[in-house]
Amino acid sequence: MSPPQHLFRIATTRGLEDLAAAEASAAGLVLSGKEPGAISARGSLPAGMRLCLQGRTIGRVWLTLARYRARHWDALTGGLAGLPWGRFLPSGSTVAVRASSQRSRLYHEGGIAGRVGERLAAKGHPVVPWGEAKQRLLVAVIEDEVSVRLDLSGEHLARRGWRVDPGLAPLRPDRAAACLIAAGYRGDEALQLPFCGSGTLAVEGGWIAAKRAPGLTRPMAFTDWPEVSQRPWRKMLDEATVRLQNPVAPIVAWDLDPQALSRSRANLAEAKMASWVDVVQGDVGRMPFDPKVRPGLLLANPPYGERLGRDFPQRWWQPWVAAGWRVALLRPANAPVPSNSAQALLHFDHGGLPVTLWQVSPPRP
Repeated sequence: MSPPQHLFRIATTRGLEDLAAAEASAAGLVLSGKEPGAISARGSLPAGMRLCLQGRTIGRVWLTLARYRARHWDALTGGLAGLPWGRFLPSGSTVAVRASSQRSRLYHEGGIAGRVGERLAAKGHPVVPWGEAKQRLLVAVIEDEVSVRLDLSGEHLARRGWRVDPGLAPLRPDRAAACLIAAGYRGDEALQLPFCGSGTLAVEGGWIAAKRAPGLTRPMAFTDWPEVSQRPWRKMLDEATVRLQNPVAPIVAWDLDPQALSRSRANLAEAKMASWVDVVQGDVGRMPFDPKVRPGLLLANPPYGERLGRDFPQRWWQPWVAAGWRVALLRPANAPVPSNSAQALLHFDHGGLPVTLWQVSPPRP
């Protein structure tokens, strides 16, 4: 007998929807919609669990518990009465509730969250702040249609558990992974990472090369659900462990700043990647090529604006392209296009700043 099918809403960074959709499909979900910052999909609960384990570019996976229409408060609370709370919320578990409302008669988001919280408290589930909750619930009301969603992951899925020293303005891990994937990195070619900073690209690149699932060792909220059997989850973890491998091509992270190198080494050690990523001090203007290494991908997230200095060579990457490397650069969206042959791969916000990932490929022979 086939498992019950559910509706999922998968949150991601705006601009990464296509990458998130590909990961959802790979996990066994069937796509049913896409909008800025989110995709919708249908499938089994194990498929949603697998996405939490394997997804590199997603933020949260929401399970839709109910959808119904409500034009007044009594209809809102009445629709909650038949929800299968006991199948998904552990007895006595703490819950956080957030609400959103668009073009609805029920426009007061605090009132929506409060009514839902009262119902949960009556069922024996204390309502606590978002960061303190074991389980998280999202109630979205759009044009009088209510969707009640429960979070599978718990903590945001970008929190992989390896970042011990973030440094200044670090690239979020899910966005770093998106840059690597969009640039065509699959772990089977050499990877050069100048301006490595706190090592986010180095860790995510190392995990891709090692075929390490991002959710392999972090906790998930769904493991406490009565509805979830632990046997299939343990099987997924065992299969993910079997797939682990040693990276087959060199990964080099480099920076001129000794403090940045120290942060990178600390984070790589926590991610169990210190043995597979070389961290070296180097200047982008003088970093030598290793002629024994077959050209692969150079991916850089250079400091923006004046932090580089006026005398910094803007096309420091050209010798790499001439030597046969693909070069991907993350730059502010309003910065000049790096080259007439550059291809825009991604557009998203980083720290509130719109950025574009450009790629320059070597000329074809």
